[in-house]
Amino acid sequence: TGRDACHTWLFDCGEGTTRQLMASRVSHADIDKIFVTHLHGDHLWGLPGVVMSCLYETDLERYGPDGAGREVCVYGPEGVYDYLATTLAASRVVPPFGAKIRVVELAASSKKRAPRRRAETRLVEHGGVLREGAGGFVSVLETAGHVVEAGRIEHRPDVDTWGFVVTEKPGLRNVDKAAATRAGLAPGPAYQDLQKGLDVALDDGSIVKAADVTRPPPSPRKVVLLGDTSDPSAIEPLAEGADVVVHEATMADRDEGLA
Repeated sequence: TGRDACHTWLFDCGEGTTRQLMASRVSHADIDKIFVTHLHGDHLWGLPGVVMSCLYETDLERYGPDGAGREVCVYGPEGVYDYLATTLAASRVVPPFGAKIRVVELAASSKKRAPRRRAETRLVEHGGVLREGAGGFVSVLETAGHVVEAGRIEHRPDVDTWGFVVTEKPGLRNVDKAAATRAGLAPGPAYQDLQKGLDVALDDGSIVKAADVTRPPPSPRKVVLLGDTSDPSAIEPLAEGADVVVHEATMADRDEGLA
């Protein structure tokens, strides 16, 4: 999971995900984004139940008693909309009033299996199809604190598989209150400028330089989530400098020597 302003992000959602969430400190009520690397069942079959649990376990303080404005957004390969919309429609499940499910798909490769026709349902909003931009990567999402990008990786020949890269945006500088006070600047709104690296002019015309009274923020962190892959090399330029890489590490006993 990844956190952004008290929200939780989930990457892949196989069967058993709900059970694992219930055994953890992560609340369904905080999950608002789910990213799916590929459409194999062990990464997908828990999605309908988790999405509906997220909508029904809404944070009342955040969204109010009727859950208005509550949205769960799913990002994944073309075909994930059909899967989720068809499953929910067939099971006659209805989201709470005011809540919304939105699916944004990553474009299928021409070399892979053609995506199925999208199911017709009002239960799930189709948020469009994202395609590769410069460098062959997809800009998936940008929030106040993070940027999410995706790149194709190899898993099985007939299945589109994506790796996700989550990068923190640079934070604000840390103000040394003692140093700022010695420079003649008491705590107040001007500290916000210092945090942005801006110098501050005092009433007497003197300048308090941000470089003298602040410390640089921590270096932004980068997490790469690859799921299952036999060859992730195509995403290497996007993943360079990662602090954490999550990737497939399951091998048969007979291949222990290769592990």
